[in-house]
Amino acid sequence: MKHETLSATKASRNFSDLINKTLYMKQTTTLLRGGQPVAKVIPIHEKTITGGELAKRIKAKNLTSEENAEDWMLPVKEFLSAQKLPDIQWD
Repeated sequence: MKHETLSATKASRNFSDLINKTLYMKQTTTLLRGGQPVAKVIPIHEKTITGGELAKRIKAKNLTSEENAEDWMLPVKEFLSAQKLPDIQWD
């Protein structure tokens, strides 16, 4: 997947192009204001889930017994496979 960084000003001036790259090229774009990241535009197919949402799903499916240990791992594996590591630059 491609990734680009744009200033908020440049993104607003080229918004249609930004949307097209997101839709057709599956590009993720980080928007900057004053040189600092403030938002990301990501393709809609990149589904994310919070830890709280995962906990609710596990609780709703009653996957806490030892008998269901293997079934319990399915949503955990789904959660982990859907995660994207952030682009972090280390000094």
